[in-house]
Amino acid sequence: MRTCRNCKKQFDPLANSSGACRFHTAHYGGETKRKFESVYKGGTMNTSGAGEISHYWHCCGSPDPFDAGCQSSPHLSYDD
Repeated sequence: MRTCRNCKKQFDPLANSSGACRFHTAHYGGETKRKFESVYKGGTMNTSGAGEISHYWHCCGSPDPFDAGCQSSPHLSYDD
C-alpha cells in the first residue's frame, strides 16, 4: 500500500485507475461575500451583505468543506 500525495488516502498501485483520486487544487478558506460572488457567480462588487465571510474551495467555489474534490486522476505516490 502507498499513500497518495494528492488525496492522502492509502491505495494499491496494482488497482489504481484513471479516476481513483479526487482532490482540490487549492485551499479551503474564506473571503468576503463581495469577492466570492464577483469571482465565482459573475456578480458585481456591489452585493447585499458584502462584508459577510463566505468559506469555499478556492479552486472551484464549492462551499462544502467535505466536497470530494473538483479534479480526478490516478493516485500518485510520494515515490512517483
